[in-house]
Amino acid sequence: MGQGIIVANTNLEGGIGPARRRAVRALATALALLAAGCAAVPDNAVSERLDERTGTTLTSMRRPVELVSTEPRGNNSDPFAYVAPFETNRMGQRALYLWVAVPDERGGAAAPVVLVNGAPLPARPLAADARGLGLGALPYAAPAPWSSIGVFAIDEAALRSLAAAGTIETTVRYADGRVIRFVGSPRPADILQQFLRTLGL
Repeated sequence: MGQGIIVANTNLEGGIGPARRRAVRALATALALLAAGCAAVPDNAVSERLDERTGTTLTSMRRPVELVSTEPRGNNSDPFAYVAPFETNRMGQRALYLWVAVPDERGGAAAPVVLVNGAPLPARPLAADARGLGLGALPYAAPAPWSSIGVFAIDEAALRSLAAAGTIETTVRYADGRVIRFVGSPRPADILQQFLRTLGL
């Protein structure tokens, strides 16, 4: 059956002129290259960009790590939280941060606590305001209008702990007293190691 297909293709090609044959081959080559290019696009990646308003170089991931709530939150509640590191570099003065987004549809959620291997990650909460960090904008956009955004100062040791973790979790205490846990794993698994390598750590 495979030979029949090959013969049919050969006969078809033989039935067209040389110019059209070259065009068909060029189109097939272009489609193959396009398919290979699409397959090579990574699911997530680390990139650097310049914050043009402040002249600060930002290193961040294309997409934050997605975490999912381990407890039911109701039909109209968002089950997703997100965590991602970023670095600022102002003329050689570098600082590491952790960006965290949690759903807070009703307002009043306390600052989230990020845990690695069950222990709180050493992180100092900061005002989640780009201008307070000397930036024109944060490197990650709020995933939803009801997201509560937190920014934390971290050090290299905390970043290494985060990168070595198979899973990341965060807990949030809501205004009604409930504590909800969100858990997830980096995708791809080495994206945080890629972040470390990009920083030369």
